[in-house]
This record gives sequence, structure tokens and C-alpha cells, in this order.
Amino acid sequence: MIRRFYDGVYWEMLPAVEALLPEILKGGPESCHRTPRKLVSSHRLERRLFFVKRYLHGTSLWRPAKFFFKPPRSRMEWRRAPELIQLGVPVVEHVAHGEQWSLRGLLQSILVTEAPAGYLPVSAQPDREHPALQAAVGRLLSVMHRCGLRHGDLHPDNLLFSVEKAHCCLVDLDRIEPGANLGTEERLRAIASIASFIPLGPEFYRSYGEPSLQDSRQLAQLVHHRRRLIAIEEVKRRVPPRHHSNFHHVELGGLRWWVRDEMLTDSLKEVLQDADEILQVHSVKTTRSVTVAMAGEFVLKQYKAGMVLKRIRRSLKSSRARSSFRKECHLEILGIKTAAAAAFADVRRAGVLQHSCLVTCRIPEAAELSLWNGKRRGAINSLARLLARVHDEGFSHRDLKEQNIMLDAKGEAYLIDLDGLSFKGEVTRRRAVADLRRLSLSAVRLPFRVSFTDRLRFLFIYCKARGFLDWRRWVNYF
Repeated sequence: MIRRFYDGVYWEMLPAVEALLPEILKGGPESCHRTPRKLVSSHRLERRLFFVKRYLHGTSLWRPAKFFFKPPRSRMEWRRAPELIQLGVPVVEHVAHGEQWSLRGLLQSILVTEAPAGYLPVSAQPDREHPALQAAVGRLLSVMHRCGLRHGDLHPDNLLFSVEKAHCCLVDLDRIEPGANLGTEERLRAIASIASFIPLGPEFYRSYGEPSLQDSRQLAQLVHHRRRLIAIEEVKRRVPPRHHSNFHHVELGGLRWWVRDEMLTDSLKEVLQDADEILQVHSVKTTRSVTVAMAGEFVLKQYKAGMVLKRIRRSLKSSRARSSFRKECHLEILGIKTAAAAAFADVRRAGVLQHSCLVTCRIPEAAELSLWNGKRRGAINSLARLLARVHDEGFSHRDLKEQNIMLDAKGEAYLIDLDGLSFKGEVTRRRAVADLRRLSLSAVRLPFRVSFTDRLRFLFIYCKARGFLDWRRWVNYF
């Protein structure tokens, strides 16, 4: 192990990478995962794959100072890697660790790891249900549990898999916690954490050593609970969902767009490139706060920041486009029908928000509730189940009205315009009544008459879906 000072960073590294380190750091990244305080990129050099993880502590004013009193996460992971290798846990090779200090504290810490030849992230595998991959993940988790190790973030991005060797190894050691003998419940929670992202089959449970767990009802409940907790935690932290972690920044039309990789098609690039022209020519709705335009299979919205004081206030929190983008991704994860989010962009000058743009996918053959003329009974049933699911997952909508609900050709209801959606954790009866009463008042503007029988049917299906037995009492509120 050698120590060097390079480009303002104090390094500790293996002798074999001393000559390669400048090229690794300056090389162009092939892929990137970015958050406000963390940047992860992969670099190929001479047929070798290196991962560079940067913790950007200097982006905060006071955060660097706390590392005078506690070690940074990268240093803990650097020291933990040799211990795991001695226990027989397969991990990537940690080749270098660096820290950049100033009078403020630790500005950034960098960890460089090298993946074995032929290994790729599990998230990049085309078939996650392949028996070899399932067996490799099962063996890895079995070794960790035998050593009494827990991992708090078993995400496909943190696992590497080799198709040729049918072997799996760990990348991110930051959330590993040593412990004594793990109990049955802790093991089930770990399996549920993986099953939240990877559909586990018989090969996994056979390699793990517990084939009977495949039909465990308790495990199925934990998987559903785990997925919900992940989405809830991400809503609270206001971060992009891990299920849609593949985002990229794209410079198009003079704006910097956040785009989901799976939706970055040529047609979407055309919309992002000509966003200003589309808003002027193809506008279908213009108000003081928002402009909506249709562009082929996409819907483009521009949220206006308002006057100077409103702009300053909204600059201190997430823009309306960013917030709506995040909410639509979370609802998609939870299985709630909404328009799929594709991209968003914020326009700021000197840090002050001017306006923001959001692009969503157009729901095929759909119309607003106020313009829909299909069968009412099926639409009422679908709408009641949709709102029951929204409330069950802990969301409340302060602006439920006929313009915010779409119905497709089959009468399936979709919730759109999520600007008024907020996460409450638990939607009480009182709050649910307020949401539904607001929708009931807007029903008078529908082109068809909503009868008393229609309202009873809606309340019956809503209360049945939420497990309320006193649906007749709800009639008094409407």
C-alpha cells in the first residue's frame, strides 16, 4: 500500500494502479449515476473496468465539518473490503481511496474499485430471471448470512454478475453491517429486499439452501411491504426512485433535461429539441401558471414560476416539474395508473427559478372524465378502485376534479396532473372524505347527470376496496 498526493487529493492505493490512476480519473465515463451528493461512473482502460465513486461533501456549507469528528463512508468501505475477503465474501477489488481536505473540512472523498474481467452490473443484465444469475445471487446471499452480515441496500446496481463464470460479487460495501447469527425474520427481510427489484425463482432458493421459502406467504407479504417502504422513503427524501435509477442529463433545445433512459427515443429528442416552438404552436391549454401542449405521443407542460417573490420562494424547493416527475415515477412503481413521466427540465438564472418543463407519455385513446361518453358503470367502478388505491398508499390529492382524471377506451381510470398530490403516510377518514367531496362537487360540471345510484355504487366499491364496512354512513357526507 502506498500513499501519494495528487491533484489536491490525498491518496492511498495499491502499487499496481499508481501509474494508471491519472488516466482512470481523467477518462470519459461510460455510465453515470448522479445525485446531489454522490457521483458514480465506470471507466474502461486497457480492457479493465474501473468504478469511481465520488462523495461530494463540499456541495453543502456545513457538511464538510462533520468529518473532523467521524470517518467518511468511503474510508469505512476501504477498510471493510479486506475484512470481507478474509470471510470469503466475493467483492470487487478496492484499488484506491482519496480524500480532499480544506479548512472547511472534507470536500470530497473518492473510492476506486476494479471489477473482475467479464463482470457487469445485474441491472444491465437483459434477463434477470436467468437460472445462472438466480443461483449466483442465492449463493452470495447465503455466504453473507452464514458470516452474519446484513446489507441495507441490496440493489441490482450493487451486484456484479459474470455470465461465463456464473458468479456474483458485491460492489457497494457501504451499507454492510456485521452481526451475530441472523434470525429467520432478518433473513426473510434480506431476501425481500432483493425480491423488490429481481423476480426470484426456484434456482435462487435452491442455491440459498431454503427451497421451501419460495411459497412462503410471509415472504410475499414482506416483499410487498418492502416495495411500498422503498417508494415511501424516496417520496420523503424527494429523490428519484431506485426502480428508475437510470437517468441521464441531455442538453437539447438550450435546456438541460433529466431523461429516463428507456424513454430516450428519437421522437422524444425531437420534442425536447423543439420544446419552445411546440408550446407556442401546439398549445391546448394556457393559464397564468401552466401551458400544456400536445406533441405526438407526448404531452409537454411548462410551469411558470410567477412574480419575483414566488420565483425566489420556489427556488428554495423542488420545482413543480421535478416534483410531478418524481411523483409519477413513484405511482408507477406502486402500480397506480398515471401518465408515465419521460423527462423534466428546470430553467434558472443566478439560481432563481424562471420556469420548469415536464414531458409525459400520452395515454392512448383517453379522454378527460368531463368529455368521456362511454359506459358509466365501468367507469365508476374503475375510478373508485383507483382512488381507493391512491389513499391506501398514503397519498392525498387536494385538487381532485374531472380534468385530473382520464379514462381510456376500456373505461380504465388514470390520475394525471399530480401537482396537488402529497404524501401523508396515512390517509384518515376525514381527509379521504375531503378529497371525495371535492370530486363530488366537480361532478356537477359533467356533461351527463350523476345519479344518486351512481354515487352509492362509487362509495360501495371505494369502501370495499379500503376495507370500510360502514359505507352507508359515507352517504351523509355527500
